[in-house]
Amino acid sequence: MKNFNSLAALFLIGLNLITACKTPKAVYWEKTQKEKIFLGHTSSKQLDNAKIFPWYYYGKRAYLLNDSLVQNLKPLSDSLGVMIVAGTWCGDTQIELPKMMRLLQKLEINDSLLTIQLVDRKKQNRFFNAKPIHVKAIPSFIFYKQGKEIGRIIEHPSVSIEADLLLILKNK
Repeated sequence: MKNFNSLAALFLIGLNLITACKTPKAVYWEKTQKEKIFLGHTSSKQLDNAKIFPWYYYGKRAYLLNDSLVQNLKPLSDSLGVMIVAGTWCGDTQIELPKMMRLLQKLEINDSLLTIQLVDRKKQNRFFNAKPIHVKAIPSFIFYKQGKEIGRIIEHPSVSIEADLLLILKNK
């Protein structure tokens, strides 16, 4: 019986270590005095929840893409990796994230090449800290080809999401 208890304890400790290291797939939230801030790794599917993120849901549907720029982007966007660092509390995120996600959806960017981290005002959440990748303002859209960073759009585009991404992909 003593050996069984020891094995059970070791199993539970191991299980706890494994699950503690795993990045969550769900968004969690922290409530401050004035607002609810959503944090964590998320997906476009989770963001598309109109009850939780109405600004995203309606913003994405309202944004009209520049179709000629999208056609120019399609052949250049093959195997494009994207890291998005954003804050649900941030006005620029609420404007630009829906536009970017609409564009990425139109370009058919593979979900396995897309990472979205929702952060607090310190640019972090329980499982992610943006300092090592030099994110100083959000939203930050970081683009990769073959694992190497090729450019960023920070806070808001210079011209438009499509035009700025096209410039990044042409200059890689």
